[in-house]
Amino acid sequence: MVQFTIDLASTSSAAFGNLIEQFEKWKQDSPPAPFGLTTGIHTITPEQAEELLKRNRKNRSVDMRTVQNYAVQLMRQEWKITGQPVIFTEQGNLLDGQHRLWACYLSGVPITTYVVTGIPDQDNLFAYVDNCRPRSAGDALQTAGLNGLAKHVAAVIQEFAHRYDEGALGVSGRVFGMTLSNREVLGYMQDHPDLMDVARYVDKMHKQAKAKLGASITTFLAWKIEQLYGRETVDEFFHSLIAVDLPNDHPVTMLRKYIEPPTLTPKQRQAGITAKQPPAKTRLAMAIAAFNAVQSGQRLKKLQIDPMNSYVINEPVAQAA
Repeated sequence: MVQFTIDLASTSSAAFGNLIEQFEKWKQDSPPAPFGLTTGIHTITPEQAEELLKRNRKNRSVDMRTVQNYAVQLMRQEWKITGQPVIFTEQGNLLDGQHRLWACYLSGVPITTYVVTGIPDQDNLFAYVDNCRPRSAGDALQTAGLNGLAKHVAAVIQEFAHRYDEGALGVSGRVFGMTLSNREVLGYMQDHPDLMDVARYVDKMHKQAKAKLGASITTFLAWKIEQLYGRETVDEFFHSLIAVDLPNDHPVTMLRKYIEPPTLTPKQRQAGITAKQPPAKTRLAMAIAAFNAVQSGQRLKKLQIDPMNSYVINEPVAQAA
């Protein structure tokens, strides 16, 4: 039995932080068991993780999201031995790996990982651990063979695709939904291979639309439109974004006015003010509103977002035989 437990799936940041604080106080009067690990691969139980976490002397703050992410991998049996070690000094102090140990401890699932021991104790040694550029989700896609547009597609997945699937996009307020790990981004891409195909097509054929709407918005919108209407409709809508002869009451004319950055006065430019587009999630909602209006043949006095269905692309209306 371990001393502390918590439901990682439903806990709040405050409750998680309180548990960490209570653990730190408790370990002051509960010395760790004798250190018996050697360099190599070990399966560490939650009970062993508790003893090893007592050896966490100088380390960064514990990040709840990281612990939750690792715990999910452990509980789904998706944890991989990568060779990235849990590191201990020659005095048995934990130098790197606290988040993995916390995930094991609080999930109740053993973790199999590589362990390195016997690192000489030095002042401020932690500052030199992982002292390289961290791998991004785009790096994960690129190393998996998705070259060229890997970072772009990773941004599409993180910013829009997975939040759209969760119903977590919102025009007002902050965007909800947990940020995906590199592994989850790669898994999403593998589950949706058509997204990369659309990204390549948009990059080749609709660069001007990307410049107006934003790269991630354009790719995501093209992907969703193609799923319902096909690629020809994608082309028609994005070509209209750069057309010069649209009437003033055309939905795309109104969309273009909305997404274009405001014109600055010379005095504003001298003051260092920069023209900014509306937020990305609002631009996406307005683009969807314009697309839906075009498909229904509407002419508008004003382009508006439906607050209850901001990101719903209307399905094609069946044509009478």
